[in-house]
Amino acid sequence: MATLAPNLFILQYLKATGSLTPSLQQRARRNLKIGYQRILDYVHNDGSFSAFGYHDQSGSTFLTAFVVKVLQQSKEYVYIDQNVINNAVRWIINNQLENGCFATISHVFHDMGGTLTENSTAALTSYVIISLLESGIELSEKVKTNAKYCIRGHFSPDKYTLAISTYALSLIGWESEAKRCLSKLLQVATQQDNLVWWSSSGAASTNIEMTAYVLMSLVYQNSTENLIYANAAVRWLISQRGGHGGFISTQDTVVALDAITKYALLVHSSTTDLHVTVALGQEENEIIIKSKDRLKTKEQIVKKLPNKVDVTIEGKGCVLIQSNLDYNLESVANSEAFKLAVDVDSVSSSDQCSMAVVSACVSYVGNAIHSNMAILEITLPSGYEPDRASLFRLVEENQSKVKKFEESINRVVLYFTEIDNEPICVPFTIVEHSRIGSRMDANVKLYDYYNPDIQVTMVIYVFSLIQTTAL
Repeated sequence: MATLAPNLFILQYLKATGSLTPSLQQRARRNLKIGYQRILDYVHNDGSFSAFGYHDQSGSTFLTAFVVKVLQQSKEYVYIDQNVINNAVRWIINNQLENGCFATISHVFHDMGGTLTENSTAALTSYVIISLLESGIELSEKVKTNAKYCIRGHFSPDKYTLAISTYALSLIGWESEAKRCLSKLLQVATQQDNLVWWSSSGAASTNIEMTAYVLMSLVYQNSTENLIYANAAVRWLISQRGGHGGFISTQDTVVALDAITKYALLVHSSTTDLHVTVALGQEENEIIIKSKDRLKTKEQIVKKLPNKVDVTIEGKGCVLIQSNLDYNLESVANSEAFKLAVDVDSVSSSDQCSMAVVSACVSYVGNAIHSNMAILEITLPSGYEPDRASLFRLVEENQSKVKKFEESINRVVLYFTEIDNEPICVPFTIVEHSRIGSRMDANVKLYDYYNPDIQVTMVIYVFSLIQTTAL
């Protein structure tokens, strides 16, 4: 689902700026079609959507709202069955409570900024209203008014809730309250080196989301002062990007791209004529950027470190300069939020190497009641592959928190809806497919899907097959 939204944002931007070529449109439309077909695998009979489709007992308010927005906006480019959207909207509206809040049904997976329960209700309602209004869905005044009072019924919102609710109130049309909330956000912003952002004690991905939602409000309330803040917020967001263009997690990437796209559409200039000089010591390289190739990435590889890079820019237009440093770490410090233990036992005493059972036991001992959606990645010893039947049994077991698995010849990935302090053990079988003289050790990693820095890693040493140790 998450790959559909970025393709949509790119299409919207390219079309609005007159940069959409036939080849780019064809490629993006193909991706939208593929994404749409995949999304249909996650729909429930009642019209709602969830992260694991029929493996979940019910749809998710959060994900259903996300799907409605993306599908409705995708209709401009590819065929989307309107009944799919209508059924999802009907399900959402039917789950609006008397107090105006939308019920938190099924797993959100995303912790809505790490907010407390009361604030997360307001944050979720804001997210739903934003998704519905940005999709262009006609909502009754009753639905909007009730949602408005749910959002503002929380008098002490944390920064994340304030950020997302400010944008929701802007879209609803409560202008005075939206301006008051935005003013409050600007008072608690962090400003440094002509950058501005919003931060909390939570995950870095939460800071990216918060800043993105404030950016949307700044763009929506586009006064001169707000656009100055917006420029500083965009530059901070861009500084947080990874080397491949994404951010930390799926959700913060989607929200940040949406916000940056909105800003880019507002300040877009049709003329680009830039002369960029990149100096590495005595070596100089010139890069010419014209309107016709302004969307192409230009690279300059720095072969020696440490080094100083001087960049000089002349001409008209806007250019983004990003430096990426790739390096390897021998080991990463384990988080104390997760516990992980792995055992490997041979199935046969006569032939200990041909088949074995890998049993990973996981639990969450962090500050919250349970974790977000968690991922367990198990890289198998070289020469082994997973037995698919044993993986299917993990997913199909009653009350199983393993909702999905992915597997390849030497790797298994298990998706958990959540992990709490009760240990969960997930045994599956691996089968030797090749006799290898010198096998490579195997890694096991458990991490929070929305905050990958919360992780714990172990190594399976293959010299004894049944011995494991923590890094």
